[in-house]
Amino acid sequence: VILCNDTYIFNNCGQIEYSGPSQVQCEDGYVDDNLNGMVTVINGIQYWIVPFDASYTIDIMGARGGESTYLFNYGWGARMKGDFLFTKGDTIKILVGQMGTDDYFRSGGGGGTFVSTMNNDPLIVAGGGGGQTHNYAYQTYSNADTTESGNSSSCNYSGGSNGDGGTCYSNGPRGGGGYYEDGNT
Repeated sequence: VILCNDTYIFNNCGQIEYSGPSQVQCEDGYVDDNLNGMVTVINGIQYWIVPFDASYTIDIMGARGGESTYLFNYGWGARMKGDFLFTKGDTIKILVGQMGTDDYFRSGGGGGTFVSTMNNDPLIVAGGGGGQTHNYAYQTYSNADTTESGNSSSCNYSGGSNGDGGTCYSNGPRGGGGYYEDGNT
């Protein structure tokens, strides 16, 4: 969500699972609001050109993790907020995380939401929530953190730090992606 004199609400344009929305999805999704015709989508990333010089408040959330249909739990995404000075004509890149997929034993993690400059300098990032896993040893999930490091997984593997992706054991779900790197198994 980007706020200023007008409110600009960016979303996933109805896209589900791990890939971002298409241009057509966002054209359909923003048809009745003030973003209509203002967003270009390339590889699931929404490009927005700043309409006027101003201080903008950016308020974002990472997506929640998928729900275990056995245990009915999931992790919540983080919420971050900050003020930024933009100049008319600046291009801002926005990637809105999608909710993790539900599953009986191993649900998917929620996607992070990332806002950056055209040069890929991160402005603000909100991590996604962990998916619920259930097997004989682990029955946990985790909420996203607001620090630069992700939370450790239920199997005590790194949640990633400084923009790098997280890790997990070979039979577990993939570690969450960071700003600079995908998650790893």
